[in-house]
Amino acid sequence: MAFSTLTDEMLSRPDPLDTLSTWLETQAALFSDPDHPPGCMISTAVLGCAVENDPLARMVAERREATIARIQARLARARMEGEIKADADPLTLARFVGAIIQGMSIQARDGAGRAELTALARLAAEELARQQP
Repeated sequence: MAFSTLTDEMLSRPDPLDTLSTWLETQAALFSDPDHPPGCMISTAVLGCAVENDPLARMVAERREATIARIQARLARARMEGEIKADADPLTLARFVGAIIQGMSIQARDGAGRAELTALARLAAEELARQQP
């Protein structure tokens, strides 16, 4: 399932924290699937690139930022609707999820397996659960 498809699903579901937790575990499985290259192209593409590839690097960074913004918007709505704590910070939570996904992607490229990535996803899910009212 594509990164954007998962984001669309998350944005449409009533429990964003549970959906984000499921999404993280799904990403852990995808990143470590032996039938596919490890990690995620959007998370790891052109992280360290030559100057001539700057336009591509900016495009990929914009996609990552757009996903963060979409998650932030959904979490802001969740805060207004009482689905997460009133003092929760949607931007920080969105960046946290993005950092976990990007980190799992890089670790998968470095050889981390499904068990290790799933453990990270579950630890992140525990932190997300603390944001429930």
